[in-house]
Amino acid sequence: MRDQVKWFATRMENKLAANDHKVGWQGEPDYYFTVRMKEELKELQDALMSGDKTAAINECADVANFAMMLANNLWVAREREMGFAKTHITNQCTRIATASDNQTTEGSKETG
Repeated sequence: MRDQVKWFATRMENKLAANDHKVGWQGEPDYYFTVRMKEELKELQDALMSGDKTAAINECADVANFAMMLANNLWVAREREMGFAKTHITNQCTRIATASDNQTTEGSKETG
């Protein structure tokens, strides 16, 4: 992993850890994150305009954390959907294989 990514990920984690007392982001609607990112982008813009680089870095981490939270929720939802799809497909294949086996067994009885 690139040093820059590690450095920034540490900033993100520090911001998340500071908010561990909060409920979490699972189950929040997608639009919540886009609204929060817009708010954080405004704070980032203000920090940049003021020339406060430390505040700007912190706001970058806030924006990134809300993007990560949204991506995490989307990933979990997609995996859930894919898991359901995989289970559904597996069940269909099992039914087809079972039906095929039953037909083969019945055919063997008729010829035997």
